[in-house]
Amino acid sequence: MYFIKKNLILIFLLSTFNLYANGIDLIVKRSGEPLFYSKTKPNMPLKLIISSNETGDEILSQYIGRKQSLLARSLKSGIYTIKLIPDIPTKVYKPSAYKIEITDVASRIEIFIYPAKKEKRYINNINVFSMATGTQINKDLEITNILNGYFVARGIEQVPLNQSKSIISKPSIEIKILKLKNLLDKQLISKEVYDNEVEKILTQDL
Repeated sequence: MYFIKKNLILIFLLSTFNLYANGIDLIVKRSGEPLFYSKTKPNMPLKLIISSNETGDEILSQYIGRKQSLLARSLKSGIYTIKLIPDIPTKVYKPSAYKIEITDVASRIEIFIYPAKKEKRYINNINVFSMATGTQINKDLEITNILNGYFVARGIEQVPLNQSKSIISKPSIEIKILKLKNLLDKQLISKEVYDNEVEKILTQDL
């Protein structure tokens, strides 16, 4: 009986290892600024939702507090949407949304979220993201803003040092067009420029 239980436990552990061995871990970290939404409450509740654009499934749906981290384990390659929703939405504390593309090249992804008004504080990546070690390097993550809100997201992906530049995270057509749409919505480019650039993207990538 002892050996049967031991073998069952071993099978379970191996199955669990195989389940998480494939895929990419995504870590989301929140900055430590106190946000007083009342006189005695400096830690505004912020809901983090990560969903797959391909399946529509929610990968992660949890609250993240100041200086906290959340882990979405073993994500497959594809397009994902990240929503940052303040628990007390107002005209000031508006929800944000981002779209990212995960490729098979990355071994780990980190996303750092912080209030948009603190942009200058986090211009430099030092002390924001983990240092890459061994044969890995940090590369900026292709992340596209699809809904402007109170919180901002930035990201890096760790990729093998020996990967060629042509392989590392080539943005998808959808990501490229979303970036242009974001510029158009902010009135940073004209509709004519937007249409021309979209036509170029579709011509080059299809």
